Amino acid sequence: MAMEAESDLSRTPEVGGRDEVAGVAGALESLVRRFEGFIGDIRRAAAGLDERSAALDEGAEALQRAPEETGQQISDVSASMTSIAD
Repeated sequence: MAMEAESDLSRTPEVGGRDEVAGVAGALESLVRRFEGFIGDIRRAAAGLDERSAALDEGAEALQRAPEETGQQISDVSASMTSIAD
């Protein structure tokens, strides 16, 4: 078979006929298509998880910066009040 010589596993062999071998080949081809669909679903889900993970990372970084910025603002207000009081 050409597929064996080329080691191309992306193609399914074409088997014609009405015997048991053709029936099994048809069932295997159907199974392979379902697996391809399942793998595609997994890839799409993984891409979605990557996007959500990146968004969560951005949110976590923003939350991490917030106390530092608030602390700096409090310090600035305190310095301004001290300046006004003097």
